[in-house]
Amino acid sequence: MNQRKELSLREIQLISLEVCKRLDRICDEQNIRYYLYAGSLLGAVRHKGFIPWDDDIDIVMPRPDYERFLVYLQEHEEELRPLRLYNIKLNPDYPYMISRVSDERYVLDVENEDDYGIGVFVDIYPWDGIGQTEKEMAQRKAKAARYSSLCYLSTRQKCMKDNTRSKVKLMIKPLAFAYAKLVGKGYFVKKLNKMQSVYEYDDSRYVGCLVWGTDGSKGIFPIEWMEPYTKLQFEDTELRAPKEWDKALTKLFKNYRELPPEKDRIPHHGYKAYERI
Repeated sequence: MNQRKELSLREIQLISLEVCKRLDRICDEQNIRYYLYAGSLLGAVRHKGFIPWDDDIDIVMPRPDYERFLVYLQEHEEELRPLRLYNIKLNPDYPYMISRVSDERYVLDVENEDDYGIGVFVDIYPWDGIGQTEKEMAQRKAKAARYSSLCYLSTRQKCMKDNTRSKVKLMIKPLAFAYAKLVGKGYFVKKLNKMQSVYEYDDSRYVGCLVWGTDGSKGIFPIEWMEPYTKLQFEDTELRAPKEWDKALTKLFKNYRELPPEKDRIPHHGYKAYERI
């Protein structure tokens, strides 16, 4: 009987890096905007590459560029193999409102999630216009965060603590889980799609991801922080970052150059990766 080889965390990192390098070349060729985000941006600045315990790469794209990027990947599907695009439009079993580009030579076993066939991946977050005032953007992001959290819960196999730290949220999570499973993913997808289409990205003062709201208002930036992009060292290459990457990281993580406690230095996705047989 064939035994699948489980990948180490470092192997997962290097595979996802190769995926990202190819996406970077496509974006250069097609004049598509993107930026490192969240832990990947922090890793580039603090570690010159991956945070040692991180298990993926996060990039964001303005909505117009994101849509062009998805079209390009679909039109060039054969020549891009073994890469494959995953999103909710292409795969009804896919559980997220963001897209992922996967290396299909590998397969994941994800905790508390139904299998939909994905391999080692890069996360691609669409960034939308959020609003023109701080009050408006905070209200819209808070509403989107509720919808995206319920959308996520609707795709889980069981109610688990995961990354929930608030005692209040932990108390109401079982009720939220039951409600999300009853209503179903489709309802929240429609709500989030409606919200993301209100403002054009380039006409909005504030920008961020509405369809994945867990970063809260910390993940909303003035649009002038984004361009012209700069490049930061990431392992053995350079990848794009927002112009005001220091301001972005400070808003996201405050004292971002400080390492977290050792107990928090763990991967956050909860999956094992294997070579595909």
